[in-house]
Amino acid sequence: RIGRHGTYLRENLPVLFREQGIMAVLFPSVWPETFSYVVQECMGMEVPLVCFDLGAPAERIRKYAYSHAVLAREISGQGRMREGLFDALYELILREYGYSIRLFSI
Repeated sequence: RIGRHGTYLRENLPVLFREQGIMAVLFPSVWPETFSYVVQECMGMEVPLVCFDLGAPAERIRKYAYSHAVLAREISGQGRMREGLFDALYELILREYGYSIRLFSI
């Protein structure tokens, strides 16, 4: 199941993740962020994560050799961007949980 969540309190994240059954986070920012609290919090909780290979989130993942992340490489072109995210998410779920998943785009 894929869901979306809005604002949150930092101290509630572990409970929120557990209650919602969150197994991975997709951070699809196409802007070269200078910092990302979401990425920092995921790394601190060792939550698997996918984001584009762009800006500070990607730099932080590389700097700390965060092994629970996959950087989506393709960020140009609407169709290819989506495929790049799906490819990265597929790789992450297979590697972290051993699940082979099918992703459909509508």
